[in-house]
Amino acid sequence: MKAVKETLSELRGLELSSYPYFEVQELIRSLGKSKFLGFTLHPGKYLMRVRYGANYTKKSELTYLPQYKNTKCQRASTPNSTMFYGTIVSNEQDLDEARMIAACECSPLLRKKQKTCGIEKITYGRWRVTKDINLVVILDESMYAGVFNNSLLTELKEAFDGYIKSAPDIEDSCRQISKFFSEEFSKDNIKHDYDYFLSAIFTEVITNDLGFDGVMYPSVRAGGQLGFNVAIKPKTVDDSLALDMAAESTLYTKDGKFFNWVDKISKLNAEDYSEITTWEYENYPQLTDDERLEQLQIKNFDELEK
Repeated sequence: MKAVKETLSELRGLELSSYPYFEVQELIRSLGKSKFLGFTLHPGKYLMRVRYGANYTKKSELTYLPQYKNTKCQRASTPNSTMFYGTIVSNEQDLDEARMIAACECSPLLRKKQKTCGIEKITYGRWRVTKDINLVVILDESMYAGVFNNSLLTELKEAFDGYIKSAPDIEDSCRQISKFFSEEFSKDNIKHDYDYFLSAIFTEVITNDLGFDGVMYPSVRAGGQLGFNVAIKPKTVDDSLALDMAAESTLYTKDGKFFNWVDKISKLNAEDYSEITTWEYENYPQLTDDERLEQLQIKNFDELEK
């Protein structure tokens, strides 16, 4: 059996532009199941799923990409296996902060590092966990150095440390694997879909071969101190998640400062619906246009559009 260090070195040296699917698959399989940290999302936890734009009317528009439209590798999915992408935050973070963390994953304005101005529409779906969901956690030690005021990250740190202590014979392997895949899931400068190749096939192996429901990994945009992303397979979403709220908001950016105001919200009580037919709170408490302009310190919204 190859040493973990040798296997990771082979993965690192592959020419990903050739899409070496079977070679990557076998190398990841050879790492074995015992070296991955498992973590369970219990009923009552909430996930936030975001989409760029507005006027979505169907549940299917706020969940995973249909398989027939799933044609490229993404951070945790291959063309063979579409996935649900969402964000999980610690319980003490309020809803507005959770929305901003989630918006970082889909907003072109928030992704830009330089100071920007602009306006975007963002739609949120809040999903409630109804049955246990078992994930593999991608977590590098450096991510929780000096962790503070984040119960989720603290819980993950304690789980990782406890797992390492319970299996000292595979400690080095666990640390190597965690660091390697943390770097893969944290790639930022993505130019081609094959830049996601290793993390995507890793997710496919742990869900299809090892029986996990998905993966949990640090938010690339917001950073692990603020929140984590999850990628969950469709069957688990259908069986173990329920969409209980949808919200539309307007995101404003002014010289690199961000303002996100909810425009309308819909609470959904039924768990078996297929369409969002009405928005219950069309007049969700919000600032007037004049109040928004005052906070943004502009005279009219055209200044941001320019």
